[in-house]
Order: sequence, then structure tokens, then C-alpha cells
Amino acid sequence: KLDKTVNKQLGTVLTSYFYLKDAFVKTDAKKASSQATAFLASLSKVEKNRLTSAEQATYDKLAASLKTEAEAIAKTTDVEKQRTHFEPLSIVMLQLVKT
Repeated sequence: KLDKTVNKQLGTVLTSYFYLKDAFVKTDAKKASSQATAFLASLSKVEKNRLTSAEQATYDKLAASLKTEAEAIAKTTDVEKQRTHFEPLSIVMLQLVKT
């Protein structure tokens, strides 16, 4: 069973993801960029040391992909370029939620 603190922190990551998704629904590139930065901040607050070694290995792999895609979204205000990074970010978020 997942540590309660980490579970809450991952809930914050998920909420940040939904805010990012909402920016894309509105086709708001500036908002998507700022929400990607907020998403990265929530991701960095997850206390990985509270995970088992197996959970940590899985999390590290997924978080690295999430970070790469979110950084790319944050760095541009071209919504089409952002969308090309949001799709793989969404796929990895789904994997994170399922684990």
C-alpha cells in the first residue's frame, strides 16, 4: 500500500496535470507553459524516500519522462509544439496513476 504522504503528493501532481490539460482545452499556450512549470514543481515535491525500492524505481522512470515533456511544454508558447509533448506526458501520467 502506498504511503499516505506520497499518495497525497501524487494527488497534487494529478491536479496539476488536470490544470495543464485545461489550458490545452482552451488552446492557451501561455497558460499551458505556466501550468507545466507548476506541474514540475508538484512533481519535485514527491518524497520518493517514502517509497519502497521497487516503487521508487518505477516512479523514477516515469517521473523522468514526465519532467522531460513538461519542461518542453514550459519552454515554448507555440501551442502546437506544446501539444506534441502533452500527448506523451498524458500517456506516462496514465501509467503513473495505474501503478
